[in-house]
Amino acid sequence: MLNGGRSPPQTANSSFYTKRVKIRNYCQTNNRIVEVDQDGNEDGITPYSPQTRKELSIDYKDPKQLDSNLSIEKASKKQLEQIHTKAKKEFENKVKSYTQRYEELAFAKTTMEQEFLESVIKTYKHRNEEFALQKRNMEQEFDKEKRIIEQEFVKEKEITRGISII
Repeated sequence: MLNGGRSPPQTANSSFYTKRVKIRNYCQTNNRIVEVDQDGNEDGITPYSPQTRKELSIDYKDPKQLDSNLSIEKASKKQLEQIHTKAKKEFENKVKSYTQRYEELAFAKTTMEQEFLESVIKTYKHRNEEFALQKRNMEQEFDKEKRIIEQEFVKEKEITRGISII
């Protein structure tokens, strides 16, 4: 026996430094269970490359533990579906509440615009009434002054007529 009393593995295509395990062709990488081929490769990845050596150095699982991992995976899928439906419902509720709030704000905006326009109209009506009252007062004053001027004119006319008669 060479090599310190160890004998090389019996398979023809294995090297001395790699040990092959023949318990089902499953292994766990990155917290997931994958099926590997006879050489331990997953989708053409060599398990003995520096990148994957750490991933594939995890021990193979026995069948009982593998079944429990698959049931956990199924349960986690159900949990993910529940989380997804819950998140979807929450999102729909938020959309509804935002839509309702937008409609309320739009209604409030139109109401405020209407109230503002009504107040502006009232203000201008009040101002117009004031201006109309001022106009009437000015016209009345003008008419009074006109009458006074006409009366003075008539008096002067009579005076000039009286002077011309004399």
